[in-house]
Amino acid sequence: MNELGQINGWLKTTSEPIQKFREIEEKDKQLRQASKEFEGIFARMMIKEGFKSAEKLGGDDEDEDQGSEQYTEMAYDHLATHIAQNVGLGLSEVIYQNLRQKG
Repeated sequence: MNELGQINGWLKTTSEPIQKFREIEEKDKQLRQASKEFEGIFARMMIKEGFKSAEKLGGDDEDEDQGSEQYTEMAYDHLATHIAQNVGLGLSEVIYQNLRQKG
């Protein structure tokens, strides 16, 4: 085998572990993101139900129109996303660790 063939063989065996590492790193990144997104969905559900309960305690507001309802839904989404991405409930880390062990 000539020198160029040896170098190509070495590069092939050297790049395979690097490529495998990159694949694992990308999968890990996607798993973390999915865990955070799930936490955001869960936080939104908690926020929405909490506000519904508060509204029941405060009485019915029949003057609320569809635009107001849409705005409220957007506020729930924004608040839940902020909580999941910045503060967190700790749920995303538990989900991430659990899925990582199973993967």
